[in-house]
Amino acid sequence: MIRVVHNAVDEVLDCADCENLAEVLERSGRGRDEEAHLYTHIRIDGLDLPEDSFGRLEQISIDGVERIEVESRPSIEIAISSLRHSAEYVTPVRKALDRVVDLFRRGRNDEANDLLADLSDSLGILVAAVTGTANVMPETAERLLSPIQELVEWLDQVIEGQGNGDWIYVADLLEYEVDPRVEDWGRAMKQVLGDLEVV
Repeated sequence: MIRVVHNAVDEVLDCADCENLAEVLERSGRGRDEEAHLYTHIRIDGLDLPEDSFGRLEQISIDGVERIEVESRPSIEIAISSLRHSAEYVTPVRKALDRVVDLFRRGRNDEANDLLADLSDSLGILVAAVTGTANVMPETAERLLSPIQELVEWLDQVIEGQGNGDWIYVADLLEYEVDPRVEDWGRAMKQVLGDLEVV
């Protein structure tokens, strides 16, 4: 018998036929509700499970386990929260773009390229977050993902300009092509959020 506390609902389960943590958690949630959930916190006998192991629950043994505490949230709720943060993150990304453009125009190319590398990482985080949201809410996928394709095409040209050492061209691309598309993408995120709040 294992005591499972899932979102403050306490139950004792007969898990004699369960082989791993995934099976226990599936049993504890069975019939509770049909909405997809994501785990946000798992504790086994007082020890927190690292988040990077949440995707491998079938590999975690339950031998000797007495108590499992679990917190989860609906996938759609997490997706909306992620999209809200992504939309807010667009503003600092655009400010960083302005800074990069300014540095290139002033001939501070090494500093500009360093900041542009960080900015590329930030855009990658945005793409991952928005893609994850679109996967949970497929009805929004076109509106959220189509701006990415257009943005990537311009970013490819930025990379080509960097390779040629044409810093004014890179600055022009960032200012006149990339920045407006990032702005449009942020606007699309906000429109999706607005539509979801109306529903």
